[in-house]
Amino acid sequence: MNNSFIFIQPQLHLHFYKYPYKTINTPSNMTIYDVSDYNQKYYGTLNHLQIMPSANCIWILSYNGTQDFRFLCIGSQSRPISIDISSYNNHFVVIFDINTIYSNTKINCLRPSLLRDQQIDLIPHAQSSEYKLLTTFINAASFNKHIEILLNYINQYTTCCSFPVSFQMMMDMIFTENEPILLQNISAKTRYSVRHINRMFHNYLGYGPKTLCKYIRFQKVLREMINNPHRQNSEFILNIDYSDQAHFQREFKSFMGETPKAFCNQLINIQANTLKKHNCLHQLHNL
Repeated sequence: MNNSFIFIQPQLHLHFYKYPYKTINTPSNMTIYDVSDYNQKYYGTLNHLQIMPSANCIWILSYNGTQDFRFLCIGSQSRPISIDISSYNNHFVVIFDINTIYSNTKINCLRPSLLRDQQIDLIPHAQSSEYKLLTTFINAASFNKHIEILLNYINQYTTCCSFPVSFQMMMDMIFTENEPILLQNISAKTRYSVRHINRMFHNYLGYGPKTLCKYIRFQKVLREMINNPHRQNSEFILNIDYSDQAHFQREFKSFMGETPKAFCNQLINIQANTLKKHNCLHQLHNL
């Protein structure tokens, strides 16, 4: 798919933004966070990761040492979930683009719909490619080396899911339209019936096109909030397909598990702490 819309996972970003992270494209968009010695830095103990509903698959590689690690594959989720990571100090988190899922001997998936609302906890045996990935990964010291090891694993041992051209075209239509797209418009352009389009979405993604539009709409609001958390709710939803503020607040709480105001307060505190740290470093530099 050729679209510039990259889904974000704000709860994970709020946890990990002080650590190395980057978005790369190989062979598709993925955002990677490298979180080493989390429990010894900044925050104290982190017991759970909060995952908001989204259309993305997520890998979490957690570890303490070469004999103590975990490889968790999380499919797209329809409701907020909490992942217990209290047993580990180090985490490598990969958030894949919406059209990306990788199949191998352990995750035998031909399309993202098969991982919908799934959490697969891999327990690699000593001869498996996943075991080799984790043990090599743990012994590497740098962020760039971790990325190199991950990409080598993906390229050598997995197969990237790809959608049929006709379905990719429907997805592109939804991503590139500024206004909410009607199924009748997709039907008219593709000459597929609305019923067939719905069936294709459920077959390939595990949910319908209206749900995808809901995710896209919500991610747009999140970007507005992250860019300027001081604004009012009514400003965040300008020109976005919410019927009113009450509609937006209900959906926000169902997705994030908290109110828009509480989330914005988190963002404001993060900005204030970041500015404070920047000013302290600037003062030390000038001494």
